[in-house]
Amino acid sequence: MFVLAFCIIGEFDFRVFSHERRLEYEVDDELYFRIQPSQTAYEWMGQLSFKSPTIHINSLGFRNSELDLSDRSKYRILVTGSSLIFGSGVDDSKLWSGILQKKLNDFYKTAKYEVVNGATPGWGPFQYSILLKRLVPVLRPDLMLVIYAPSDVRFLPIQDKEKERKHLRDAKVRKKIISLSSFITYCYRKLDIYLTRFKYAVKRRKSASIEQDSAELITQFSKKQVEYFTEIAAVAETNKTPVMVAVCALDKPRQGEFLYESLLHLKQATPFFHCSYLGPEIFKEKKYSQITIPRDGHLNEEGNSILAEAIFEYLKNFIEE
Repeated sequence: MFVLAFCIIGEFDFRVFSHERRLEYEVDDELYFRIQPSQTAYEWMGQLSFKSPTIHINSLGFRNSELDLSDRSKYRILVTGSSLIFGSGVDDSKLWSGILQKKLNDFYKTAKYEVVNGATPGWGPFQYSILLKRLVPVLRPDLMLVIYAPSDVRFLPIQDKEKERKHLRDAKVRKKIISLSSFITYCYRKLDIYLTRFKYAVKRRKSASIEQDSAELITQFSKKQVEYFTEIAAVAETNKTPVMVAVCALDKPRQGEFLYESLLHLKQATPFFHCSYLGPEIFKEKKYSQITIPRDGHLNEEGNSILAEAIFEYLKNFIEE
């Protein structure tokens, strides 16, 4: 009886006062998951040791202000990527995509630019291609910008179709169960946080083997990534919309160069496909620790500002051509 009363009081408290505002995701049959639209939330950072600043998600599921799809007066740039490009760990006002939009509008007085941040933490290139296939005909961007890092190659589709169906089925059941009770969801996530922290502690002891596995994954992915980026190039060709792919290898330059070189043949195959390499040199004299969030590794406010400047110079050369 006491347990039941405790759960009822807890449920009432959590529904009325909304204690839990962690970033929510929806299950998607193709993407596996996508950010739930229209929410204000936070992310867990630093291997679940602290929370991010508040994140605002619009009605399309983007970390962006609302878009007027009927407004064709602006030069629209649709960006996709993973957590680095989503801006995990920084306030909305310090996000690199917002800084880039302001730089473009301040520099080009005769045109209006709109940078749409369609990145999602945990995504890889196969999800970028699916997103662009879906959204380019709807948003009608003037330019697609895909920015990805060597670590993004870890996010691969499930090859076994039966395992994929089971994964999606389990994800939907889990989502359904936790949506029934805010209090139970909170308790479940607290337990999940402690279990995940324990896993991270174990993982740190195996850091050397993890680094080796990462290098092997990148080599293994080199053939597969061509398939995904060929699909992205096809989206560009079909919609007559140029796509720019930037390999952002801030802490793994050798692996980044390897990935970049594997894309060069696509640049020659279609006039709508362009690629570039963004290495540690964009941060000049700054150390990696100076432009990243402590105990986390995502770009801090200064890192976001420098990334925006590098992308601005990259786009400026393209626009002026």
